Amino acid sequence: MPAVERPLRILAALVMVALVAGAAIVFVRAQELKSAPSPIIAPRISDRTFSPNAFKPTRRAATLTVGLRQTGPARVVIFDRDDAQVAMADMRQRGRRITASWSGRLANGELAPDGPYRFAVLLPQQDRTIRIPDPIFLDATPPKVESDAKPGQRISPGLEGGAGTYSFTLTANEPVDR
Repeated sequence: MPAVERPLRILAALVMVALVAGAAIVFVRAQELKSAPSPIIAPRISDRTFSPNAFKPTRRAATLTVGLRQTGPARVVIFDRDDAQVAMADMRQRGRRITASWSGRLANGELAPDGPYRFAVLLPQQDRTIRIPDPIFLDATPPKVESDAKPGQRISPGLEGGAGTYSFTLTANEPVDR
């Protein structure tokens, strides 16, 4: 039995050394990546909550503006809450500056479900994908608005010689921007 035990102990020691060395290599590489400056500069998102059918045209898409540290090709994609890529953003690149927008359409052209999404910048030459941590929110469901105004009543201020006031209340099931 002792003759079999010794090779097993040596094998176990070698496996342990290999695991420790592998962990050290991975740790050093992770530290290098964390210490390196990000390949993107100053990402900014406008209209974080947007709707393709918004009254204001500027609220119909979320827009990402970002700079690159190095000139090179880039793409901007959209990830859903499950971290699955669902669409490519419309993108313009001028040198190291990227402007990308997404109107809520999936890769197949259909409208995406309401909810949170994230921009990500793909840099193929560096083999990197940088996910923008700030979410954007697609809200294509119109609010339900109710009023206590009397149905059929006409408002005609100043007609028939009189001036008056008429007040009523509107309520909505979600915040409504002006």
